[in-house]
Amino acid sequence: LEAATSRTARRLIYDRLRSEGSVLLPLLHQQLAANPPWYFARNLLALWRDIATPTDGAANASPAPESGLGAGHADALRTIAGYQGHAQEQVRLEALRVLALEPLACDAAISRALRDESARVVSTAIDAIITRLGAAPQTTLSREVARDVAFRLMTLVDDPQSEEST
Repeated sequence: LEAATSRTARRLIYDRLRSEGSVLLPLLHQQLAANPPWYFARNLLALWRDIATPTDGAANASPAPESGLGAGHADALRTIAGYQGHAQEQVRLEALRVLALEPLACDAAISRALRDESARVVSTAIDAIITRLGAAPQTTLSREVARDVAFRLMTLVDDPQSEEST
């Protein structure tokens, strides 16, 4: 996937890897832990997300028992969370998308994303909140997430540039 020179080749490889399912998660974690180039990290994170989201769209980021991650799952989540601080916006977006699927990491990932400098990352965090609350109406936000949402909204209201864009 990293060495593919054409978009078509990357898509074919990506689709083939995705079809392997959760057994690839330990390898994806290993590759992500090696600090790959940003475009490869983005693709690895997108692949993780696609593997963790069944075709029916239901979130299922926790690895299946056969994935081999087991006890390494928390370590993998820490590795992915580290990508929320990446210089490339596309990488931060994919890290958020993966972590938003994971109940153990969702709140912290959303809180961090709400403080991101990128409007796309903030918007994706808000979408994740809406999706989460819509999927399970009895779900509540943690105090940290609720505080960060309120803070971000106040920042947007107080920002003179945001008034010009409305």
